[in-house]
Amino acid sequence: MRIEKEQIIKVGGDEMGKLYVNAAPFSLSDDQILYLYCVEYKDHETLNSLRNELRGKYFVRRAGDKVEIVPYIFTNEENQFGNPIEVNLYDRYDLLAALAENWILRTFKSKKATCWISGGYIHYLSKKSGSDILDKCLNDRSIVPTSISLRFGAEFSIRKIQVNGKISPSVIVNTRKRIIINEPLINFLQIGFDPVGFYILEKNHPEEKGRLVGCVERVEGDILFLKDNGNNPDTLKIDLAYLEPRQENLEAILKLYLGDESLDVLEKIKNISSEKFSGPTKLETINQLFAFLEKQERNICQNIQIVFDTPLSNEYQASIQNGEFTKPNLLFDVSGRKTSTWNQGGLDKYGPFNWEGFPYRNINIAVICQSDKQGEVERFIKQLLDGIPGSTYAESGFLKRYHFDKPYFRVFPTENNSPHAYKVACGKALDHITEHGRKWHLSLIQIEEKFHELQGTDNPYLVVKAFLLSKDIPVQQFEFETIIQNGLSLTASVNNMGVACYAKMGGTPWILPAKSTLSHELIIGIGSYMSSEGRLGDKRRYIGVTTVFSGDGRYLLESRTAVVDFDSYQKELASNLMRIVNDIRRTEAWSDNDPVRFIFHIFKPLKNSEIEAVKQLVAELGMPHAEFAFLHIADSHPFYIFDKSEFGIGKQVKKGVYAPSRGSYIKLNPIEALVCLTGAKELKQVSDGLPTPILLKLHESSSFRDLDYLSRQVFEFSCLSWRGLQPSPVPITILYSDLVAKNINQLSTIPSWSTENILGPIGRTRWFL
Repeated sequence: MRIEKEQIIKVGGDEMGKLYVNAAPFSLSDDQILYLYCVEYKDHETLNSLRNELRGKYFVRRAGDKVEIVPYIFTNEENQFGNPIEVNLYDRYDLLAALAENWILRTFKSKKATCWISGGYIHYLSKKSGSDILDKCLNDRSIVPTSISLRFGAEFSIRKIQVNGKISPSVIVNTRKRIIINEPLINFLQIGFDPVGFYILEKNHPEEKGRLVGCVERVEGDILFLKDNGNNPDTLKIDLAYLEPRQENLEAILKLYLGDESLDVLEKIKNISSEKFSGPTKLETINQLFAFLEKQERNICQNIQIVFDTPLSNEYQASIQNGEFTKPNLLFDVSGRKTSTWNQGGLDKYGPFNWEGFPYRNINIAVICQSDKQGEVERFIKQLLDGIPGSTYAESGFLKRYHFDKPYFRVFPTENNSPHAYKVACGKALDHITEHGRKWHLSLIQIEEKFHELQGTDNPYLVVKAFLLSKDIPVQQFEFETIIQNGLSLTASVNNMGVACYAKMGGTPWILPAKSTLSHELIIGIGSYMSSEGRLGDKRRYIGVTTVFSGDGRYLLESRTAVVDFDSYQKELASNLMRIVNDIRRTEAWSDNDPVRFIFHIFKPLKNSEIEAVKQLVAELGMPHAEFAFLHIADSHPFYIFDKSEFGIGKQVKKGVYAPSRGSYIKLNPIEALVCLTGAKELKQVSDGLPTPILLKLHESSSFRDLDYLSRQVFEFSCLSWRGLQPSPVPITILYSDLVAKNINQLSTIPSWSTENILGPIGRTRWFL
């Protein structure tokens, strides 16, 4: 890692630094004292009634079991709320943030703009001329109703940022595009639209947000019959029905009105959106929105004024600690002498980490494919095993790169693409290898892209995956649409497939050296996967747990990745943690008095009760010198980082303009940091726009609080993924946990599947990659 403590980011003009944040810190005018009233909170209905009664004169918010009533103009006149309470806003960040958000909302509403609060953000929708992207893409706007549009919008929120050593409230702005479909469904039906299979909103007025009520099963007269409707009625009158504002629905509407011409319009939309939300345009728009706010009357209440530091401009002198993490040296042998920062380069030069100790050099491979695609499949398998001649990055095939001898492999074609045909072919493969007194070390399954849309026993791949895993045979799928690619796409496919296959067979492609510290480390990743029967059906969340520990100067992946139902995850986490700690203490010879650091990477904020349960467990294990770091790894947040020195990747059309480098790091405050795990080079196409960094949030109950160290570790763990040769957009502690939860959930839809199938040797591999 390269972190220079004195290095800073100037959030401002070109000469002040290359990194920019979509944040505008602000302070308050000299007087930060305000007066408010408090009453008991009763219920949501009473709160809304009070808001409506006092609207325009008071700001009303719930604060725990109280309701705070803040007069915009304080007169100290006697009223029904009792005596006023004096508050210093700098001592009440929650109230300051709420008042600042309310000021933004009132400011836009005073300009007759469309805005609302939802999900912790203030949403703004532009009505300015030229803000409808659809207008620019249609040759004749009169053909498509103006109630259907694709408009520019923005989101505002208030967050804390440390500026010049002091925590400052800051306005965060992000730009969005928003699909608007305010045309009643009945109007589409009158010109031939078939709503069957589309999800429907119920609205009493076109401008309402509406409520999702279900999926149309059939239409009888003026009644829609619904399925996947949750607790909603089974029917809905057509005149109350509207399509959801979603991309697929917009595409269907444009095809309805424009026919084949809709494809050209959609391509124009894609191109304009790509430019509108590219780094330079996004930054320019954010600047304009900040400038707009700065020009407004900034009295949040009682003559307390917001004072902006000039946001994202040359005059802004505030600084934020930042740095850039360098690629870690990966290990390719036990001695630690064979290292490389490039995983593929290390594999080609040294071979995988454990090739010398790998249990077999002659492997047996079964290939399952559709009979009418066998020729193309065999060509691809040869490229996978032997390499692509003349290729810069894939000339070393799987056999040479991972140090295998010539394999024994057979192709077992299916009669068609049905689950039954795939299962029959797998049965033949198993019978064949048994007759020869061998075992399959790997199975390669050709599928079709559309298989991903199929559920349960309708999905041929899930059926054979469950069957083969139950026989301790690793499974790797590949899409037919992928193997007929050429050039770099094919190169990437064979390289990624190769490393995943080696890991699924129990191999270790490379490992990460552990930093020299006084403490043993145990890093526990907790990820999740949500499943549901339809969009409104019952939802079920599965939790995956991945553990990495330090030993012999390197980070080692614990052999089992557990998965549990969310409702029982806390109990199972404790049980799993106890097993892991006892196993590692024994195998790594940890003594009771050794300092041990427990680091949790979690997909959600941990509750205090969960943290106390973990600490209690560790105390019961007799580890008096344990310390803890509870790190929420969030991919949903409002922050963006811009690098104006990045001019993009590509010759004519460039991707990733203004994208920060992978490894860029910004410390927002003592417990929050941004880390870029996707840079310009990692973007796939121009339309990907500006990559989003991940936000790390350190829980206040953490006893280990070195956020620089923890951020670097997250970055380095993103280099440890064996799912492919590209770096992962999340650390493996989260990625692997998410993947195993997803796989178990999907396999559980196969009646013959049991989680006991992975309790044997296959469960000690990375079978879920």
